[in-house]
Amino acid sequence: GIAGYNYAAKIRDCYNAAKITGSANIGGIVGVNRDSATLSGSYNAGTVAGGDSNTGAVAGVNMDGTITNTYYLADTAAYGIGTGEGTATVKSSAEMSSGQMVADLAAGGETSPWTAGSGFYTYPMLSAPARAEAADETAASSPDSSSSQAEPPQAPPSQAAVEPTPPTAPTPPTQPQVIEGSGTAA
Repeated sequence: GIAGYNYAAKIRDCYNAAKITGSANIGGIVGVNRDSATLSGSYNAGTVAGGDSNTGAVAGVNMDGTITNTYYLADTAAYGIGTGEGTATVKSSAEMSSGQMVADLAAGGETSPWTAGSGFYTYPMLSAPARAEAADETAASSPDSSSSQAEPPQAPPSQAAVEPTPPTAPTPPTQPQVIEGSGTAA
């Protein structure tokens, strides 16, 4: 998933939509969550398959960590959390596509990066953080700005049309090349 091993760290506001397979400790978001690690505000929509009981749609194992406010799509794995305790709530496809799902993911966060999905992907998506233009302007106008490195001014875009260069064939090597495990070739 997103992380194989979460040791005493915080994972929040992420999702997985890919198929995850492995042999042990397999999770759609994290394989092993342990020792005061936290996982929250996240979901899994991808199929998760593993070779043992430590396989879960959200986490394979939760050992002395905290898992709250996490969700997974029905039928992606047999369990939300393979081994250990925590809160991983199963949702139908219709529930995952709802505005309520965006609100559920945002619960407990200071700000929410979640937006409703659109087009072919209707589950919640993460939005890019807003650019802090005010901070940039303040730094540029401060009296001490001469000591900071400013970016050089950008040249205006060219108005001339540029013709693409046609691709050229690669030049054959003049010296023999070693091909791993196969000896040499000319």
